Amino acid sequence: MAFHEKGISYTLDPQPLHSPALNAIHPFGKVPALRIGELTLFETSAILRYVDEAFPGPRLMPESPADRARAEQWISALNCYFYDAMAIRYVLKYIFPKGTDGKPERTTGREV
Repeated sequence: MAFHEKGISYTLDPQPLHSPALNAIHPFGKVPALRIGELTLFETSAILRYVDEAFPGPRLMPESPADRARAEQWISALNCYFYDAMAIRYVLKYIFPKGTDGKPERTTGREV
């Protein structure tokens, strides 16, 4: 979406997790991963910050330091507090159900 917003042409190279091509860019063999010339980056925040600052086009982050800090605050909060609770414990269970009859397994695997 960032490349589209900035008007940057790109080539998507779908790779399975932990493939040799992906492992060459991302030390944990996951996505997202980006290669531009000799530069390789992994992790959404780093990739988006680079794209926003290195290419012309509309800004992806707010201009003012206070607004940009608030945006970074929420990005960090999502990564630290919500990703595990929402993506791992809920969303992925419906995308890749492992329960009986192809239904989601509803246990969290963690005791609270």
